[in-house]
Amino acid sequence: MRDLLIGIDIGSTNIRCAVYDTAGRLVSLASCGSERAMSKETWGFGEDELPDTVIGLCNEAIAQIEDTYHIHGMAVACIGCGAMVIGHDGKLIHLKGDYKAQARAFFDAISLREVFNITGYPPNHDNLAFRMGAHTGAEIFGMGAHIGAEIAAVLSIADYVAFRLTGEKSREYSTACSMGLWDNRNREWWKDLFNAAGADTTKMGEVVNSGTLVGEVLPYISDTSRIPRGTKVYTGGHDYLCSSFAANGHNNQVIVNIVGTYEIMASFHDKPWQREPGNTDPIRPLVDNHVLPGKYSYQIEVYGAGQTEWLRNKVFAADAAQWGDCFAQLEQRDFTAPSTELFIPHLFGQIVPSVNMDAKGAYLFLTDKTDRISLLMATIEGLCYKSREMLDAQRKVAALDFTLKMVGGGSKSRAWVQAKADILNIPVHVPNIKEATALGAAMLAGVGAGVYSDYIEAMQAIARLGEEVFEPRKVIAEQYEEIYHYQYLTCALLGDKLRKHKITNI
Repeated sequence: MRDLLIGIDIGSTNIRCAVYDTAGRLVSLASCGSERAMSKETWGFGEDELPDTVIGLCNEAIAQIEDTYHIHGMAVACIGCGAMVIGHDGKLIHLKGDYKAQARAFFDAISLREVFNITGYPPNHDNLAFRMGAHTGAEIFGMGAHIGAEIAAVLSIADYVAFRLTGEKSREYSTACSMGLWDNRNREWWKDLFNAAGADTTKMGEVVNSGTLVGEVLPYISDTSRIPRGTKVYTGGHDYLCSSFAANGHNNQVIVNIVGTYEIMASFHDKPWQREPGNTDPIRPLVDNHVLPGKYSYQIEVYGAGQTEWLRNKVFAADAAQWGDCFAQLEQRDFTAPSTELFIPHLFGQIVPSVNMDAKGAYLFLTDKTDRISLLMATIEGLCYKSREMLDAQRKVAALDFTLKMVGGGSKSRAWVQAKADILNIPVHVPNIKEATALGAAMLAGVGAGVYSDYIEAMQAIARLGEEVFEPRKVIAEQYEEIYHYQYLTCALLGDKLRKHKITNI
């Protein structure tokens, strides 16, 4: 009989259900686009659409298992800042009421540094606490189902799925702390914020560690699906932190680079990083609570592989097969020098090295020899130049002798990983794991179920799968070094030129 764990990854682009053995090897996988779980009314994750999608993917993944098996448990990972607000009957509430003036007044009276040092996040005028307070005081009735209903609980997306699977409410640390509502100093909901908003912290729930038992899958779900009766559900966590857990990211000697729709670079510490008075560094980091209890993440993110998806959808108009063929051709080309073409990766604005959402992207130095694969490689290189800026910021807090580990969709392309090693001019380690976020969630279920004695043993079990190391190529790395500095000089000069003509800068 095979001992198995299930990890569910709810992302902004895709949702996956993956089944693993206890050594971390992928047994089966089912996935779909996240749009399947969206409500047509709100364009957010739907009350029934989301749990129905997850259960359907579990059915598909479990159906692929050929041997007899025992599922020790399952856990859910999700994008961090989303919230599902439910009433006393368990149904979703759509918050109403005017909150913006109150939120603005609160954040105008406090410094950016203080907000960051308390929460690890920048101020957010769309803050959930103020929305909750406005909803509670609005008494809006008769305008549709659950508009104006009393708030019973606020759950993360992952915790909501666990609630729908088990009927039990839980609130996990890493997702709870990613909403800009958590006081890292006192490890509690930020009381001053909730008091100013007129919102009740008890609605947020008691926060527990990842890998904590939520409950068993409800009998009626097991009776109508392939999920066995008695299957236990454990708290998962923030998706990138689950990925980092699977990649053995647990101290400042490891920097984990997750390359998905968003690209994240994170290091891990024993206490939340604080911005000192007078620090004028324009980099906007975020500080999160890790899925490892007592650990914190210092992370920087940019819009990453979503820019290659833009290229696929808006320029190439390629279907999945054509897109796969583009990457296959990319791997076959012998890139022994940097691309002639240059990509400025600001299609969706700029976050690093400073925030400028009016920034624009550009392709430069195109010739009659430029083709699809040239554009794809230039796009990847542009993203890797941005990765270097993120790494430069991480060097300020990470250990001098660190290891960079790369996971996510971008790590599946050898050309992408090699370009990153060359542009960063350091070795890039790619763990031999599949679907890192789902694996991290499955491992957390394993910790809760006692498959692993603790979090460290779980990481050690996965580390035994090994990794591949991509070394920088000296001559090419030196050429990339020149282009890296030239790229942003070009960007600055172009920006000045465009501003003189009253055109939004790139």
